[in-house]
Amino acid sequence: MRRSGTTSAPVGLHRHDHVCWIHQGGRSWTEPMIRFFREGAVAGQRLLYVADKAETELADDLAPLSSRDAMLGSGQLKLLPLAKLYGSVDDFTADEQIAMFKELTATAVRAGFGCLRVAAEATSLFVGVDAEHAARRFVGYEVGIDRVMATEPMLSMCGYDRRLVSAAAASALCLVHPLRHGARIGSACGVFAEEDGSWSVTGEIDLVSRDSFETALSVLSELPGDRDITLRLEGLTFIDVAGVRALAELSARLAPRRLILHDPPTPLRRILRLWWQDLPGLEVAD
Repeated sequence: MRRSGTTSAPVGLHRHDHVCWIHQGGRSWTEPMIRFFREGAVAGQRLLYVADKAETELADDLAPLSSRDAMLGSGQLKLLPLAKLYGSVDDFTADEQIAMFKELTATAVRAGFGCLRVAAEATSLFVGVDAEHAARRFVGYEVGIDRVMATEPMLSMCGYDRRLVSAAAASALCLVHPLRHGARIGSACGVFAEEDGSWSVTGEIDLVSRDSFETALSVLSELPGDRDITLRLEGLTFIDVAGVRALAELSARLAPRRLILHDPPTPLRRILRLWWQDLPGLEVAD
């Protein structure tokens, strides 16, 4: 299983790690990002920095990186303005961006690097647009890219400025990252991909995390493919009745595919047995 939970430092990371880094702008983003890249440089990984800036400004952010110029010259370090990768929210297509990251990863491996290490500051995608609309679309993207990150040789640190992103959006974004920085935001629950194609649900699903959990489930139901969806629930410590209802609704949306719940906690088993035992397509497995 992938590592999950909260983290206070952007180091000690490995391929398949996917970190949501909630920050307050300025050095609260650039300093952790530099530490994140220093670790990758030592490990011989390709580094990709993405933010809503011109390439010269991206390079300026990386000035404290002692080997910046040498890595730019060798191709170990790449700079990519946000607009070139994502475009605007109105033009944003998750499938295209996911395909692009898969190709960037494959290109890094072909060039002899162990994996692709990405630092992406994407706050501006939420500025000046309907917050709920933007969050919904970008949560869908993060779910899709997390599925890729669970299997491909890559890792990512995704930055979001808490001053510009609403609490609801920050919570939803944290929830769909296995690792997250900012313990007070979205850390009660997590939904993330596993290498075998299943999904893990961890933590507590309650009044605070329920909306974000429902958003993540709705995204799962819309992912391309005709396979059943398996949720691994051994890390789930609490779920309220509304959260259980969200699982039942997901099962109904998936038909004729199945929703398979692995190792649900005893209270969840009881609620399902009492209220939704006859729901078609819902299967409980050990």
